[in-house]
Amino acid sequence: MVRRTISVKFYARKGRSTAAGLAPVCMRIYMGDQKFETNTKIYVKPEEWKNEKVKGTNEEAKRVNRCIEGFKMKAFDLQRELMNEGKEVTLDNIKAKWFGISLERPRMLMEIFAQHNHQMKELINKEFSPLTFERYETSFRHTQSFLRWKLKIDDIDIKLLNYEFIADYEFWLKSERRCDHNTTVKYTKINLRIQQNNTVASFGLYKYFFPSWDPTG
Repeated sequence: MVRRTISVKFYARKGRSTAAGLAPVCMRIYMGDQKFETNTKIYVKPEEWKNEKVKGTNEEAKRVNRCIEGFKMKAFDLQRELMNEGKEVTLDNIKAKWFGISLERPRMLMEIFAQHNHQMKELINKEFSPLTFERYETSFRHTQSFLRWKLKIDDIDIKLLNYEFIADYEFWLKSERRCDHNTTVKYTKINLRIQQNNTVASFGLYKYFFPSWDPTG
């Protein structure tokens, strides 16, 4: 991976001065011929702005200049974080970190479900019976229908699954699909089993809905 570095510049946008005559200070992060710009929410008197800082030694000038230096340090800290995490240093990644956006690709329930069922299909008559596979396929279709009914979506980040999701799924199975109690339990267990190796929080769901059930069994 080629190591890339950034440069950080600040400027006062005099053309966007407030009614009080104060100009907003913007920060630009450069990488090659690309740039990322953001408003620092700092305002200065245009006549006091020089060389990317406020002139003078009074307390207000010192405060503003400390804030500006803080913005610069944050930009380089984010660059260092990306390097330490082994992630590519790009303006898009720095921008995502700046605004607190996760760089991790979300793990989606139906995607995981489909992958699980594909692997299960390869093991029919080896580790699983055709009937067991068909139950998981039916559960897949039920889960997808539930997502469309409840949330109007085709998939969901597995980290967003919680007690309410499973409780609503149980209700949907009984009310919309007209499943009896035992069938509802069967499909709910399958849904939870899909989650068990993909989110730590799922263990709490097992114990809540099925106190005596061993999800590894």
